[in-house]
Amino acid sequence: MIIILAGPPKGGKSLISSALYNELRERGKSFFLERLAPDCEGMWTLEAPNGSELARSQKQLLKVRNQFFTKEFVEYKVQAIPQLARYFHTLILDLGGVPSKENERFVRAALST
Repeated sequence: MIIILAGPPKGGKSLISSALYNELRERGKSFFLERLAPDCEGMWTLEAPNGSELARSQKQLLKVRNQFFTKEFVEYKVQAIPQLARYFHTLILDLGGVPSKENERFVRAALST
């Protein structure tokens, strides 16, 4: 099963993915949460002191360096999606909050699995 989380910035995707992560972990399920946006967010941003601020500063640094959606990052994630879907019972894909051609490739990779 593949669950794709998408929506506007600050729409609650990270909170939903965190809740899914914790619930599936508690139940002992085979799952993987893959963050597809190179925005430096993850479970740590919700759990670490100042996690959100640190992630925001790293995201800005990537954008300034024009390294946000690098070709290598996108290719790696596109190839990882089918592999993860084969290995884990549930794959949660967090697309991030900005529609992009890269997100379209991620969704196509998930749908072709």
